[in-house]
Amino acid sequence: MAFQALRLTDLSADQKAIVAKVSSSDKNVIRQFRELGLQRGVSVIVLANNPGAPLLVAVGDGRIAVNRDIADLVKVVLSDK
Repeated sequence: MAFQALRLTDLSADQKAIVAKVSSSDKNVIRQFRELGLQRGVSVIVLANNPGAPLLVAVGDGRIAVNRDIADLVKVVLSDK
């Protein structure tokens, strides 16, 4: 069964997902994602996704605000866990 990857910005509040890929050729962006905990295989929950505002995302025990342009680079698959 194939899973369709979505952008992190496609998720609604309270949706759970697993990071599938971070799409950037900029190594600094990839490093910043890793520092925030946004890397392949990590579970995330979108806490707030309001138009025009950064996404509020739970990553592990932390909460981070992610700029929408940057959040578009994160591909995820939905999770029910």
